[in-house]
Amino acid sequence: MNNIFNKPRHTHPKTMVLEALEEYLFSIGEMLKYRKRDRNIWRDPNGGTLGYPSAILLFVIVDTIGSYFRGTQKLIQVDGKPRKISSQGYQHFFILNSEYFGLDLTEKD
Repeated sequence: MNNIFNKPRHTHPKTMVLEALEEYLFSIGEMLKYRKRDRNIWRDPNGGTLGYPSAILLFVIVDTIGSYFRGTQKLIQVDGKPRKISSQGYQHFFILNSEYFGLDLTEKD
């Protein structure tokens, strides 16, 4: 039986991650276009956007990109010292100090 559901959609995890990142970015855009005044279920009289879920997805994107560099030789300046992303967790956010994002956050930040 030749069924499209029996075939793997992604032949490599990287393609799945790229698709997920694209979907996150699209979702963020839609959530920021949405106005709470469009439905009568929100307690926001100003008609704000869906900012909290948008921020969470942005952090997911940063965490994903940072995890990609964990264990590599890439050096990122943190607190004025070259650092590698060597463990899971908050170190993934060191990527914010890379040329990709251009920030200058401290480790405490």
